[in-house]
Amino acid sequence: MLSLYKKVCFCPCKLLMFSCLLFSHADGSDSSAQVACDSTTELASNNTSADSVPTFHFKKKTSDEELNELSGKKFALNTDRKISWAVDLFSDWRKERMLDPECLTEILWCCLDDPSPNKAHLCHTLCSFVNEVRQKDGQEYPGKTLYDLILCLQFHLEKKGTFWKLIDDQEMVCLKFTLDNLMKERCAEHLGGTMSASPISFEQEELLWEMGILGEQQPNQLRNTVLFLLGISFALHSREEHRRLRSPGFDLQITK
Repeated sequence: MLSLYKKVCFCPCKLLMFSCLLFSHADGSDSSAQVACDSTTELASNNTSADSVPTFHFKKKTSDEELNELSGKKFALNTDRKISWAVDLFSDWRKERMLDPECLTEILWCCLDDPSPNKAHLCHTLCSFVNEVRQKDGQEYPGKTLYDLILCLQFHLEKKGTFWKLIDDQEMVCLKFTLDNLMKERCAEHLGGTMSASPISFEQEELLWEMGILGEQQPNQLRNTVLFLLGISFALHSREEHRRLRSPGFDLQITK
């Protein structure tokens, strides 16, 4: 640079041109440095903002109250109303029995809101309940209503965390027999407005076979035949009894 300066210093025009080149080079270096500095600052600013305000696509942390609400068993609004009705009816019956000194000790054994109920005590209490419960006018409830009462009380226990099948539990078989006998009695009395169907005669059964409603050639025929034979053989009167039919109650054999 110094040697170049010595060569042009004796010529004013060359000296002026040389000075302009020096200034333009200096300005270009400063601009490049400024641009690089601005780019670095902007990148650092973007990184800092991205780190300080993270974005998530998941839902916020679930609270314990929300978890407890979600984990509990829920029912339809109409079912909840029936559950409340059954619980209130049981509570009223229990309060009335507590007024009797002879039943006081026995009835105190069982409470639906007990966190750890005794299965034997509950079975005994519910057997007495379905046998003694009455409508406000003193009339007996139909058998179907007694079944609904026990089912609603079971749902109430499930909401409290006690998952017992009151009707199908082997340790509460007395309740199942009591309810079954009461339902048969109420059905025989035609209580509830439902008349029992007349038995199918031999001629009617033969007509079902001849018309192809019963048979074994088609899937629909086989289904109808199984349903018909189960209803006749085990005296099943409703779809619920067909659903509750289980193999431990009988032996299956293949005959030729």
